[in-house]
Amino acid sequence: MNGTAFGAIGILNATAGGIGCSLAIQPKFHATWRWGTGPENLVDRKVSDAVAKTMQPGTAYSAVVTAPFPASRGLKTSSATAAALLRAAGHPEDGLCEAAVLVCRAAGVTITGALDDQMATIFGGVQVTDNRRDLPLASWSPRHHVAVWVPTAQISKADVAKIDNKSIRKAAESLGARLLRDQHALPQVLTQAGKLYYRLYAEAGLPVTDAPVRLALDHGAEGAGISGTGPAVAALFSRRVDLPEVPGGTWHWTEVQPDVRSH
Repeated sequence: MNGTAFGAIGILNATAGGIGCSLAIQPKFHATWRWGTGPENLVDRKVSDAVAKTMQPGTAYSAVVTAPFPASRGLKTSSATAAALLRAAGHPEDGLCEAAVLVCRAAGVTITGALDDQMATIFGGVQVTDNRRDLPLASWSPRHHVAVWVPTAQISKADVAKIDNKSIRKAAESLGARLLRDQHALPQVLTQAGKLYYRLYAEAGLPVTDAPVRLALDHGAEGAGISGTGPAVAALFSRRVDLPEVPGGTWHWTEVQPDVRSH
């Protein structure tokens, strides 16, 4: 049994304002369920355990997940893993998104339910959602080259959940409203949201850095900021450029994965 899901980056983190926005990128996650027990290469063991509970009881399953990015970087690995594993388990496409959100909640790997992340990893494109009400709001397929700075440092959801984000709530809500008014504001929202969460997380002592953001913007990025809950950074470009390395992580180039429902 095999399944796939798209990778994704976070444009607007929903933990403060409730409105989330994620953008699918082309590297795929590949998942396989095998009979019996065996070695596992899992992005997130909690997710695989939660998916296994939805499968036929009484059988020992072993999950293998091949991922383009490591976990706990804000690069939607839990959402992609959930979708790929459910597909590998034979879950029908109808209701897949809802099932994957429930899996991530059961596994405790999401703060808001991450509907935007889940829709991006399943359908592609830009997905804007109200994560307080599990409500899709908008979707489209922009054209960008995407540079992802993948750090060695990681941030757990438990650490993020402890942070009081009331100070940026109104600003985050405003950015969500701007996205719904103007799809072309996507790069600017990434930059502004990144600044909000960078300051918040830096003050809380989390291992974030704005060095990759500043470098990307200096090299012509249309927008750059922390991806999701970080500490990874995503930057949107009109074309690929040579980006100097930033200590503590490495750059990876990819492109936007269009929404498959638009074809």
